[in-house]
Amino acid sequence: MTSAPALEDLIGTAVRDGATALHLLLEGGSVAAMARQGRALAPLGQFKVSAPWLDRAHAHPGAAHMDDRIVIRIDAHGVVRDALAATGIPGTMRKRLHAALELPGGIVVAVGPPAGRRALAEALAEPASYAPWIAGERGPLEAAARMDCDSILVDGLADRAAASLAFDLARMGQRIVIAMDAISAVSAIEQFRAFKVERHLLGAALRAVVAVHAAPRLCPDCRLPVQAKSSESALLGIDPGTVIYRAAGCGCCDGTGYAGTAFVYEAVIVDGQIHGLLAKGADSALLTRQAFLTAPTLAASARVLAREGAITADEAIRITRAGGGGPAAGATHPHILDSAGFRRGLA
Repeated sequence: MTSAPALEDLIGTAVRDGATALHLLLEGGSVAAMARQGRALAPLGQFKVSAPWLDRAHAHPGAAHMDDRIVIRIDAHGVVRDALAATGIPGTMRKRLHAALELPGGIVVAVGPPAGRRALAEALAEPASYAPWIAGERGPLEAAARMDCDSILVDGLADRAAASLAFDLARMGQRIVIAMDAISAVSAIEQFRAFKVERHLLGAALRAVVAVHAAPRLCPDCRLPVQAKSSESALLGIDPGTVIYRAAGCGCCDGTGYAGTAFVYEAVIVDGQIHGLLAKGADSALLTRQAFLTAPTLAASARVLAREGAITADEAIRITRAGGGGPAAGATHPHILDSAGFRRGLA
């Protein structure tokens, strides 16, 4: 029996098959996955699952459960058809994003490598019948503002004039989604400050900043359990000797040891507290502390994926360093994680 694919990959398979719901029948440490097609349930496979996998299924915004069955609705009225559900953003983070995105207008920001941030920006713009991509300059922004767009997708910001116009339009009710090159969500906010966006506009118009990093996903059929070295355990917040995983190689992954891509996220949601800090001009340290009190940083999200065997420890360490290596929620040391608070944030 093979390990279960990522939950959103399984949902994606059901969607592509024209299903209206995904049924997960729990049988000990495995699930039988079935797709609702008319009056029939078409089997998708029997998979081994971990406790975190089941937690994500239970927490999915489209999920209902009774006895030994979880049903995730994917019909036209279900939340999982929105593009965020297919990105792999963890359930609690996605719920908070949905709440922020329900507000009219505003700026939403996608941060990360070029391909990843553009795909994330398009997901954050949904649902939208008309959401064109434009260059991040004042002229294209002015033109798009006259085009009755559901959302305007902006590829970076060229200068202060473009940034100022984007925030003015967002405050007046236009949804603008900006794809930016930055190492983390908070660093993207600092870029707006560098463009001299006024404090009150930052607080009033910014809805959310989401950062994404990609990492090769370990093949679930051949990943090799090993004991963590002391250097790895310190960075992952685990005891030396704890089991982690390395790449091996088998026929299922063409000998590479990897199968697909894992995406690692963090999000700064502009709630009342963050709004107040932005309006007062609070520094990055204060913003980071408030934003990640109960939510995972990029580093924390990467570390939990390593501990679960989705990615290698080396990838988690790379993402930690790339994202600035900030402390996890509730941690007392920048490299040591509090497991309970960490899992609450990632659920």
